[in-house]
Parts: sequence; structure tokens; C-alpha cells
Amino acid sequence: MLLYSRLKKHYSGSNNYIDDYLNHNENRFLKNVNISVCQEAIEKEVVALLGKRGIPACVIKGNEIARTLYGDPNCRSSSDIDILIKRADIANADGVFTGNGYRRTDSLPLLFWTGRLHHAQYQHSIHPFLIEVHWDFGVPFLFDINSDDIWKSVERNNSGAYVLSPEMTIMMLFIHHFRHCFREFKILVDIHWGLYKYDGIIDWQEFAGRLKKVGLIKSARIILAQLDSLWRLRDGPLKSFRILRERLSHEPAKIAPFLLKFFRMNISKDVKLFYAGDKIMARFVLDTWSKILYSFTKSFFPRPQEIKELYPASRDVMLPVNYLRFIFWRVRVWTGLAKQ
Repeated sequence: MLLYSRLKKHYSGSNNYIDDYLNHNENRFLKNVNISVCQEAIEKEVVALLGKRGIPACVIKGNEIARTLYGDPNCRSSSDIDILIKRADIANADGVFTGNGYRRTDSLPLLFWTGRLHHAQYQHSIHPFLIEVHWDFGVPFLFDINSDDIWKSVERNNSGAYVLSPEMTIMMLFIHHFRHCFREFKILVDIHWGLYKYDGIIDWQEFAGRLKKVGLIKSARIILAQLDSLWRLRDGPLKSFRILRERLSHEPAKIAPFLLKFFRMNISKDVKLFYAGDKIMARFVLDTWSKILYSFTKSFFPRPQEIKELYPASRDVMLPVNYLRFIFWRVRVWTGLAKQ
């Protein structure tokens, strides 16, 4: 959609090959525009529903990225609608959704989900769009950023809607790319565009410090390496890229060369997203060994109260058995044999 919209706006009528491409893909583009328009309507409806209950909500990713980074709400496709709320509002938001025709897409207890993931999914019986309600950008214990930190960087735009600040938008995209194991080309394009969009707006020296504080040094270095391998940004005018590359190269959190090679972006290769090996390797991109070890431990050994939330009918004496049940399920999720 981005390629089509840019060619249509800037190069329509300039080249027979471009015009052939535009004519051939017009129906596909218009179909996706229709989806985007419908998603925008649902976004406004959901934000209004939450607002009536005193729950501030911020649209993130998807159409919001299209609006803020590209200046065109209909130039980026998205399979779902992402809404950010405060962690403290999760239970109230769940009541709003279930009271307005939505249902959770999984049967896991919401309190169990809260401490282990960053969003819950809801589906309405009338429209086909999944609603992902976020209280974080990624798995909560992997990076040193929480709901309160995020909402300190939420602003009001000219229309009064809640939006992420430029710095938090880039932070979200970095964590989102990690979440997708550094494999999704569309997210990398968003990051590339974000560096251009905010090149003269964000204080990149200060932003590098925030990356260090959050624990995103290694992730950022992989992202910068991917950007450079595809678009040779080291030779370009972007001060955002140059400053981040220079600052991060002096940080003690060094990244192993084999990880840079493993996550090299190859757009000519059809990569299966969320391959179990990618998920495991991505954990080694965390900045410290203590965080790496903790991430694996946390993945397979939740807190006892979380296990009790997951298996509420069991007695305390069954806790060891329930841990084994959970570990078995977790392995099946990682290998793609079971749904989360």
C-alpha cells in the first residue's frame, strides 16, 4: 500500500511500467483502503467506549503509524487494531469490552496474562477486526519499561486524541521489531521512515541514553545493521542513524557477530515468522546475561500465584504437577504446536 500510494502520488503518468503497475494493483489497493477506513471507524468507537468509563486509550501501530509517520492513513495495511491503555485499567477495560459485544479470543485468565504478556485480544461478533488491548509494548519482564513509563510520553494531538510522543513511537517500533524476532520487513521500513520523520525533532543523544536505560542496546545495533545493509545509511544524511550508531558502538553491551549475521535482513528469502529458533535466538539479544537467564526462567517458571490463576480448580498440593503441565504447554507454544 505504501509503494502504491507513493507511486500514485508522485509518479503517475511518468512511466509506462509504473502506470501498468498502478493499473494492475488498483483494485487490491482500494480493497485495502476500504479495510483501513473501516478500522479507523472501529478505532474511534473503541476509544470512545473506553473514554466513557474514564479509561484513557491511545491508538498505536497500524493506521496510527500510517498517519503519524507517512501522513496518509490509507498507505499501510494492518491485520488488527492496537489500543494502548494503562495497566491499572485492564480489569475495567475488560468489563467494557465484554459488556459491548466483544469476547476474549483465548481462555487464559486475564490476571495470568497481565503479568506475562503485553496485550489481550478481543473479537466482536459483527466486524472481523481483532482488537489488541496493550498495556505494554512487549513481554513485561524483558525490558525496563512499564505502563507508567509509556504513559509519561503520551501526548494530546490537535484533535485532543492521545498519541505517543516521537521518542516513544520509535521506542515502540524497536521493541515491536524485537517482538517479531527482527524478521518483519514492514516494521523495519517503519523504523527507517521514523528516523527520517524525526531526524531533526528527537534529541538522538538523549534517546541513545533511553535505549540504554530500557535495555535495548543490542536490539538497536541489530536494527541499525539491518537498515545499513539494505539502504547504506552510513553514507547518507541521517544524523539520527549516525548518532545512534556512534553512541551505541561505545556501550559495554557488545553484540556477538554471529547474532548480527543470524538476524541479517534478507528480503529475497521467504522467512517463516516466529520460528521457534528465532524466538530463542532473540532472547540472546537482551543486553545482560542476567536478563537473558531470567527471560528463560520466567518463560517456563511463572510465579506460584500465576500458576494458581491458570489452574484455579487445583489444590496447592498439585502445584508441582501444574508447573509440569505449564512447561509442556509452553514448549508446544514455542514450537508452534499449540496456541497461546
